[in-house]
Amino acid sequence: MSPVRKHADVILELRTRSGAWFPVTFRVDTGTSLTSMSVKRAEAQSPVNLDGLDLATTLTPRRIDKTLGDGSTRTVEMQLGTLTARFPELRAFVFKWECLFDPTLDPERALLGIGGQVLTDASITFRGANQQHMTGSVTFEILTRPVPLFPLSEALVWECRYAPAGWPTQTDPMVSPPPAPTEPT
Repeated sequence: MSPVRKHADVILELRTRSGAWFPVTFRVDTGTSLTSMSVKRAEAQSPVNLDGLDLATTLTPRRIDKTLGDGSTRTVEMQLGTLTARFPELRAFVFKWECLFDPTLDPERALLGIGGQVLTDASITFRGANQQHMTGSVTFEILTRPVPLFPLSEALVWECRYAPAGWPTQTDPMVSPPPAPTEPT
């Protein structure tokens, strides 16, 4: 019997050139050093590119040796840029993360890599499913300060639940209570 394949997806809102925020589902990928998504998603929408979001980024060409699942490598011309992203549950926190925009990726696929600035801004913890808990989870703990214009009352930690393929997923805010006030002694 083969093991059940599990994965964790998280929704990030990405900022477009117009200033709007657009939700995109990212697979949390511990094997990816940099966040990546399709270059078509970053470019402006057009009659030949219906997937375009016109992201607020400047693309710089890069030649990358891409390691494939079978261990082989191939050189791919990609575009390096930054994503301005936030978690819908924690809109006070806005992040700028490097991203490789890959022309070979399906426009519906985006990978949240755990390298670069991502792990400087957030601590990511995985908990697997077991017989007591039918779903596993990935917890994000934000390590940076929020954008000053937003209130600090939003959650600082939350959990994204995942389940074996085909099972529904959900996101549960886990509000971290403020520390209790201390009285002078």
